[in-house]
Amino acid sequence: RLEAGEGNAVDLTFHGELTRLSQAAKSEAIGRLARAGEAIETLKLNSIGLDNSNADALAHLIRGNARLWALQLEGNALTEPGIVTIAAAMDAHPSLTEVSFASQKATISTPAV
Repeated sequence: RLEAGEGNAVDLTFHGELTRLSQAAKSEAIGRLARAGEAIETLKLNSIGLDNSNADALAHLIRGNARLWALQLEGNALTEPGIVTIAAAMDAHPSLTEVSFASQKATISTPAV
């Protein structure tokens, strides 16, 4: 069960069950978070095995939550295509000011950084 926590923050860093899900199931879980709507202000999805196949779900979550101001996606396996998809959703976001893609498990080219 995924829902906003105390202070409108959700921290699923190293979440055991989420880490073991297929990529499609992870995207579905992100979709459930997106349906939480405006409730989430801080979202930490660090080290849960996200990759480029989850980027569209993350972009949808970003576009659908105007109050989101911090997003951490550290220690996953996102590369340029996924990061570009997510960045496009962030482009016109009214409040997202803090985003971290640090320590991806996949190689990111120097120009992308």
